[in-house]
Amino acid sequence: MGVSRDAASVEGNIAQGLQNPYLKASEWGWQIDPKGLRWALNEIYDRYRVPIMIVEKNTRHLGGVNC
Repeated sequence: MGVSRDAASVEGNIAQGLQNPYLKASEWGWQIDPKGLRWALNEIYDRYRVPIMIVEKNTRHLGGVNC
């Protein structure tokens, strides 16, 4: 199964990729992929055997209110 030539590209902070048409996107255009996150976390844990904690640092809200 190949990649469609007309697939939309997306840019992240570090890497570029192709937009997955089956995933929802946030208001900022970030795609939400809980199964992919779970897979990645399991891979990291299996390799390094250290606890992993996901934390969130909100730098800005849509209304301009800082946390």
